[in-house]
Amino acid sequence: MAYDLLFTSARVIDGTGSPWLRADVAVADGRIVAVGRELHVEAARTIDVGNRILAPGFYDMHSHADVSLLVDPRHEPKVFQGVTFELLGQDGLSYAPVTPAIREQIRRHLAGLNGDDPRAGWDWTSVGSYLDRFEGTTSVNVGYLVPHNAVRIGAMGWEMRTATAAELDRMRGLVREGMEDGAFGLSTALTYPPNMWSDTDEMVAMCEVVAEYGGIYVTHLRGHGDALLDPIREAIEICQRAGLPLHISHLKSSRLGGPTNLPGLLALMNGARADGLDLTFDSYQYNCGSGMLHAQLPDWTHEGGPDVEKGRLRSPETRARIRDEWAAAPPNWDRIVLASVPSDANHWMEGRTLGSLIADADRDAVDVICDLLLAEDLGVSHVSIAGVDDDPHLGSMLEVPYQMAGSDGLHLGSKLHPRTYGTYARVLQRYVREQGLLKLEEAIRKLSSYPARRLSIPDRGEIREGMWADVVVFDEQTITEHATYAEPMQLATGVSYLTVNGTLVLDDGRHTGATPGRALRHRR
Repeated sequence: MAYDLLFTSARVIDGTGSPWLRADVAVADGRIVAVGRELHVEAARTIDVGNRILAPGFYDMHSHADVSLLVDPRHEPKVFQGVTFELLGQDGLSYAPVTPAIREQIRRHLAGLNGDDPRAGWDWTSVGSYLDRFEGTTSVNVGYLVPHNAVRIGAMGWEMRTATAAELDRMRGLVREGMEDGAFGLSTALTYPPNMWSDTDEMVAMCEVVAEYGGIYVTHLRGHGDALLDPIREAIEICQRAGLPLHISHLKSSRLGGPTNLPGLLALMNGARADGLDLTFDSYQYNCGSGMLHAQLPDWTHEGGPDVEKGRLRSPETRARIRDEWAAAPPNWDRIVLASVPSDANHWMEGRTLGSLIADADRDAVDVICDLLLAEDLGVSHVSIAGVDDDPHLGSMLEVPYQMAGSDGLHLGSKLHPRTYGTYARVLQRYVREQGLLKLEEAIRKLSSYPARRLSIPDRGEIREGMWADVVVFDEQTITEHATYAEPMQLATGVSYLTVNGTLVLDDGRHTGATPGRALRHRR
């Protein structure tokens, strides 16, 4: 048999956590067909990887590439880190299942999170038709979570209240449609409207449907900073009542009161696992955050959708009300850096703090921010600067056995968060090579087979015969993150080869332009 690819002289880390072994790896028809010492076989292309690491491609368990992948399918920020899979539909903020009218409302509402580039096409309504857009058109594989916002808006509009029994039935029906189309579960972010207006019972009702399909509940917790762990308790309750696994998004102990609260955080999660709950989480190893600017507004400003919101922002009465609320709890605008301001007229603001812009203006914070959001049709993103970006708890989260990686990276603007370009390289460089916090084999397990198993994808995430050939080759001594807050759009280095479904996407450190990615669909 003639193979398509043969990798030789590799140190193979298979993704299971087992020690590396020296082997050749043969690929044919998109799959790994042989792993062994000195495979003397015929291949269309033989690649001597020169004693570098060959491992399963990495999984981004928290991606915001819902739009950017359709616009820029090469996906270089992640591909150059070894990522071969992106889980979309995060934070309950995405675009299917929807009617065309609701899709356009959500498109504008999320312009500061995912962008609203017209090149994305914007022609889908169902989860299935959205996923179809990724078949053979992108450089990585994707999966999807049913987003809470689309379900809630589809059932009850942008109402700031809890759902009625009839509305809950409609929500359950929309969740069922998404699961039938191959979604891996349900996602929400209970700090963002309209999701935040739901109660625990609403989440349980939707999750009961997800449980019927063997899916998971993925949540950006309801709130943080109270150190009482109530948001995690609510998530645990939801999953225990509905009978499905829990996955917590971008978890950091700093979100729940700081590193000193890590023992209490772990005790709560370990206790739930001991009681039988299948609980996992993802994290990125940066202290700073990122998001859309209009999420900084009081939640009531969003009721009714983007047109109503913009009408409010023009109103002197609304501005006065916001002014009163911010006076009672003043935000620190010096810690908000504008990452993406899309118009030519205001593009110069990228990289500036809101504090400096307000100081230079002849208006107060409310007028500056409302005027900017109106000028940009709400489509502004920001980075939230923390006091310190290398707290010890960031590494401590990596040591938790049921942790996996998620970048939470936006793909907007010139001053975006460096986690988009650096999350995976940072783990392998800083926490494996430099600090020795994780063994390389364990880090690879957390980046590959563990998330694949979390999503019940049986034929990916490992280097063994019969698995799909999503493969990364890298030098563990040189893989390096180059993205910084000052210069965030710098590609990682150290990955030399990357295959997705057996096709070379990176070839000797150069992107081939290939788009062999597939939309992976969950099946019960």
